[in-house]
Amino acid sequence: SSDVCSSDLGSGSGCHMPTIISLHVPKSGGVSFREWLESALGEGRIIWDYGDGVLDPAAEMNTDPAAFLAKHASGTELPAGYLAVHGHFWIEKYRSIQGALRICFLRDPLQRTISHYFYWKTADPQEHQLHRRFLEEGWDILQFAQVPEIKRFYQDFYFRNSAIGDFDFVGDMARYESEIARLEKMTNLTGSLPVENRNTFDKYEQKVEEIFADAALVATLRDLLAPEIDFYQRHAGK
Repeated sequence: SSDVCSSDLGSGSGCHMPTIISLHVPKSGGVSFREWLESALGEGRIIWDYGDGVLDPAAEMNTDPAAFLAKHASGTELPAGYLAVHGHFWIEKYRSIQGALRICFLRDPLQRTISHYFYWKTADPQEHQLHRRFLEEGWDILQFAQVPEIKRFYQDFYFRNSAIGDFDFVGDMARYESEIARLEKMTNLTGSLPVENRNTFDKYEQKVEEIFADAALVATLRDLLAPEIDFYQRHAGK
């Protein structure tokens, strides 16, 4: 329900709904989760934060992290009326939020990387330097998986400085519906599960099948992404 203050999340009277800090890991069910979150909390209660350019080498969070945090670090609570923030951001900037519930979903890195690759082929890069380079140089999937931003996507970018340890809920996209049920039990929230967000690349499913049919390519990709796969296996579902 959207009436989160009726949920029994604490003792005593009043609303005990903790602030939700929801990190949308790209190509890991974040669009579906965004809809779940909005249906659970109500419209106009969520800040959408997609401006950090986490994978962009030219973004200030990568070129001058201290200056970035000095400008963008939040106070101890979100602006009045907001119950959550959701987006592609550096979690560090919300470190000061008191009593927040930090949540994210992880996806198998091989599947995530392949999905990201085809997504970038059709998405508008705008000012994103890495995405522009990707399109201008026409990278294949191996070239894409070798750049640090993808090869160490979880460890050095979205969860840099061991940030995964700050999360209260790390969902596993491989079992999305049961993970949503686990989260609903944890929060006393109920949202609606939307239809899956489809990759818009032409013949996407066929292209993915072709990659997985190439055993040598898959083995090379798994080798490149081995530390990321280990990260996923250690943390997803916790």
